[in-house]
Amino acid sequence: MTRTRLVVPLLAAGFALECSNSTQKPCYFHRDCSADELCVRGGCVPASDGGTAGGGQSGGSAAGGAAQSCDAGTTRPCDGGCQNVETCVAGQWGACTAACGAGRECLSNTCRCTPTSCAGCCNGDTCEPGNAAQACGAAGAQCAACPAGQRCDGGACDGCNAASCPSGCCSGSTCTTPPSLMRCGAGGAVCAACDPARATFCDAGSCACGTSGQCAVGQHCDAGSCACTPSSCPTGCCQNNQCITASVGSCGTNGGACTACDPVRNDRCLNGACSCGPGTPTCNAGQHCVNGTCVCDSTSCPTGCCSGNICTTSSFTTCGTAGAACTACEPYRADGCSVGACQCGTGPACVAGQRCASGSCICDLESCDGGCCTGTLCTSPSFSACRNFNQPDSPACVACDAMRADSCGPFGCMCGPFPSCPQLQRCTGTCN
Repeated sequence: MTRTRLVVPLLAAGFALECSNSTQKPCYFHRDCSADELCVRGGCVPASDGGTAGGGQSGGSAAGGAAQSCDAGTTRPCDGGCQNVETCVAGQWGACTAACGAGRECLSNTCRCTPTSCAGCCNGDTCEPGNAAQACGAAGAQCAACPAGQRCDGGACDGCNAASCPSGCCSGSTCTTPPSLMRCGAGGAVCAACDPARATFCDAGSCACGTSGQCAVGQHCDAGSCACTPSSCPTGCCQNNQCITASVGSCGTNGGACTACDPVRNDRCLNGACSCGPGTPTCNAGQHCVNGTCVCDSTSCPTGCCSGNICTTSSFTTCGTAGAACTACEPYRADGCSVGACQCGTGPACVAGQRCASGSCICDLESCDGGCCTGTLCTSPSFSACRNFNQPDSPACVACDAMRADSCGPFGCMCGPFPSCPQLQRCTGTCN
C-alpha cells in the first residue's frame, strides 16, 4: 500500500504552542525544554526572548518609512534576523523572508527545523524528506529509523498502519493518539502539522477552526472563525473576508479593505495605493494613464478640450471637444463656442473677408478691405467684380464696362491710370 502524505502549507508568523509543564515539555517531537527555555512553535528557545523569537515580518524594511517603488529582482535586508531579505516584485517590496532555505525557519536569530517549516522530519536542524528507512518521519518530527524489516512509506514505517494505529496518525514508527494540532491525522495515516494560524485543533484527523475546516490561505482562525486580517493578508487586501492579491480592481495592503482604482486614471496598485506608472500617484481628474504616464486625451476629456495636459471646459477662449487641443475663437469672426466649435450665431464661424455681427456673418468695407462684396462673400477685385468708384461707401461688386474701362484698380474700374470714362466716351488707354 502506498501512503499519501497530507502536506499543509504553514505560515511563518509567531505562534507560541501551549506545552505541558509550564510551557517546557513535551515540546512536541523534539525534546523537553530546559528550565531556561520555552517551547515555541515546536522548538526550544531561550526564555529571555519571552517566546517572541520567530520569522520575519511581512514587508518590514530595515530602513522603515513610507513604502517606495523598487527595481524588480533587487533585494534589501529586513527585520527578523537570520539575514532576512525582501525581494522586489513588479515594483513592490515583497514579504520579509528568512534566508534559511527550504524546511527551516528563523527562531531566535537561528535557522531551525520545526514542525511549521518541515513537512518531512527533522535531523537536527536539517529538514529531511522523511521517506527513508533510516530517517523516517513526518510533520517536523525528529527523524527515526524504522524497526528492522520495515520500510518507510511516505513518512511512516509500515508497521504503523490502520490496524496498529486506528485512532491516530503515524510518524516514523510512532502512533500519535489522540491526534494533536501539530500531528493531525486518523486511521494510521501519515501525520500532518496543521497551520496554527489557520486552525486551532485536529478534529477526527482533519485540521479545524471552530466548527469548520482549516481556514483558507490568507485567513486566520480567530475565536473559532476564519477572518481576513492584517497579519493573515500582509501584502494584499481583504474583500468578503478573503485575502485578495492587490490589483487595479482590488487595491490595498496590510489586510485593509480592498478599493477599486479608476482604470482610466491608474494602471496598477503600488504598495496598496492606486498609481499610474512606477512612481506617479493616481492621475488627476480629466487625465488618462497611458503607459505609466498621465495624459489628456479623448478618453479622459470627452466633452472638453486639452490645454497641455489639463482637461478644460469648452468656452469661447478655450474651444474644443473630445480631448482635442483647445483653441481661442476669433472675436471678429465668431461670438460663441458650441459643441467644441467656434460659431457666429447658430452657424459656423465666419470665413475670411467676413465678420460676425449680431449673430450673422456679413461682408462690408471693414471685413473686405481691398476687395468687394458679392452678397456676403468677399471677392478679390477683377474686371467682372470691381469696386464702384462712383459709390466709395458701397462694398458691392460691379462689372466694369468694357467700352469705358480696361482694368479694375483699387478704387474701381479704370481706363489706363484714370477712372473709367464718362458716358459716351470710349477707353483706348485714355478716354476719347
